[in-house]
Amino acid sequence: MTILGKLDIGIKDRLKEKLESYLDESGDKSDVDDNHIDELVESLLSGRNIDFSGVTAIRGFIYQYYVAAKYLVDMLFDKRAWWNKVVFELLDDIALCSDKKIRFVQVKTKRESNVNNPLILSELHERKKGKGSWLDKLFLLNTYILNDEGTKLIRGDQTGDKYELEFEIATNSSYNDAIAVYERDDNYYSEVEEKEYEKLIKKMKEPSLNWKAKYKDKEFVFNKDFYEDETKEIKWYLEKFRVKRHGDIIALENSIINTITSHTAGTKSDYHKYQSKLILNKILIKVIERTCQDSENVEQKSFIFEKEEFQEMFKGFLAIVDTEAVEEAHSNNLHKIFTGYFDSIYRGFEAGNWNVFLKQELLTTMVEVRDYFLNKVSDYSDPYIYHRFLNRLFNLKNLDYHIPIDQIDDPGRIRDALKVLIYCLVFYKQKQYTPKNADLLLIRGIEESGEFKVFSAYNHRKKGNSDLAVKFVRASAMQCSASGDLNHDYYCLIADYTTRAKRGRREIKKQDSVNISVIELPTDMEGSDMEKAISGLEITEVIESIKFLPLQEVQSYFDSLEGVEDIETFRTEEELDLWGEELDRLVNGWK
Repeated sequence: MTILGKLDIGIKDRLKEKLESYLDESGDKSDVDDNHIDELVESLLSGRNIDFSGVTAIRGFIYQYYVAAKYLVDMLFDKRAWWNKVVFELLDDIALCSDKKIRFVQVKTKRESNVNNPLILSELHERKKGKGSWLDKLFLLNTYILNDEGTKLIRGDQTGDKYELEFEIATNSSYNDAIAVYERDDNYYSEVEEKEYEKLIKKMKEPSLNWKAKYKDKEFVFNKDFYEDETKEIKWYLEKFRVKRHGDIIALENSIINTITSHTAGTKSDYHKYQSKLILNKILIKVIERTCQDSENVEQKSFIFEKEEFQEMFKGFLAIVDTEAVEEAHSNNLHKIFTGYFDSIYRGFEAGNWNVFLKQELLTTMVEVRDYFLNKVSDYSDPYIYHRFLNRLFNLKNLDYHIPIDQIDDPGRIRDALKVLIYCLVFYKQKQYTPKNADLLLIRGIEESGEFKVFSAYNHRKKGNSDLAVKFVRASAMQCSASGDLNHDYYCLIADYTTRAKRGRREIKKQDSVNISVIELPTDMEGSDMEKAISGLEITEVIESIKFLPLQEVQSYFDSLEGVEDIETFRTEEELDLWGEELDRLVNGWK
């Protein structure tokens, strides 16, 4: 599952609508099929890298989000950045705001190709089909407001007097000398003489403006009178205007990645840049979420990124991508490894001699368990879910530390644990998984009646006999808040313990008490804190609620069901009773 599972589905639909509208306006709709549109929307919202080589017709659409991301990143790291808010689509495409200044930014692109396709002056001022030009939209829509009665557009002089205004067309395209007149540095300084503006001023006066526009759900007509003002005529706007080329989409992306890399801890290596790229992807998702909301049902502040808010968001991204990048770049990629385990289990069920009904329930349960892990990573609710599973299974600890798979997974310990947990859950339509605060693996299968059973698993890794394994689990349970809160018996499946040595009567009496501390622990045992925890262990309700049984025997029970033809489902009352009886038999056999 991608991140789409957590997003408002309306965001996906509105993003698609915006993309289709862009293609209609640009005349490129025929070049892009519906499947390609769906694929791009999925990629944008899931944070996956986009193959720009295949989306030439829609790079312009994506480009606007990269420009927004650039100004967000610059707000944090560029010393010249005076703005402390970035506003989306309330005013123009983007507005950069501070207490003293506002810059309105409109993103306009030309199709990127191998053919030279520069921006020309007429594209800035041309009014086609009764619509305003690029400059009309940039200048007038941002400086006129509704009067108090909501019946007339008037110049918002209050805004112009209170704030220093700037206007920008951000583009991916090169341009000729006629447009170069309007280049300015980041302080909006230019050495161009005012007479250079005359050509564009003349073009903007002819033909006369007669633009019917919808503004705040009301229709108005912008005409030449809107530019005929003693103080705020066309030249007034042009003196505050610049064209800014940010480069093609790949150059802009690299520029943002380099900024992030330069201002975050790391070696500035390719791996560090890869981490920065992951951060950029997350910023893009946030920008898309903000700009694709249902504007009728959302507060205006939702379209605003304030500096402090974005700073905290950025810190969160840093923490997440550190884990993601490690797992992607590391040869011991846990997600890929777990996917391999689940694929192996799936193939085993598929190839097994199960009747068609039981096989389907096993496969469905396997997919549900696999998706549980995947969803925790995809929606960032627990990016360390695989680490926690391993630490709970082998160390009885809720830790996000990395465990070297090649040292513990012999032979297939992790796969076998996953498979048996799937077996335990297949009887139940409703499942609950390990609470995030739990030290033990705790999964719950719930019957339709509301009755439930809880299962745990621990792999002792041949560190001692079953007595020692039991004491380890009990000690961890004493410290596990989730286990203490459970207030219910549960089954703990133990794997990979050594065979109990035959003991004399006096030794049995000495060591079998649950109150006894373990004597002569192996000197090479991992986790000396566990050794301390089991010393002086006392009987409590938490300890008494745990019922121990061998994991391998659960596997054997399901082996006996394979090939049985007269069972149509694991979930009948009869099968649940037989399952309960088998569990009790195994628990009694352990004793």
